[in-house]
Amino acid sequence: MGVFTAAALVEGAVRPDLAWRPLVTVLALALMPALLWRRSRPLMAALVGWGAPGCSWSSN
Repeated sequence: MGVFTAAALVEGAVRPDLAWRPLVTVLALALMPALLWRRSRPLMAALVGWGAPGCSWSSN
């Protein structure tokens, strides 16, 4: 999880073509705990992992 967190931070800082860079970076970091749930609660992890971005994009 630490590697993915570092990768999300680096990608958010380095990629200039990323749309809404701060929002996407914060959303990626907020969804990192779903990686810890994926073995014990796979359905919950899938719902959080796919539902949170879907809800944030549908409000636009």
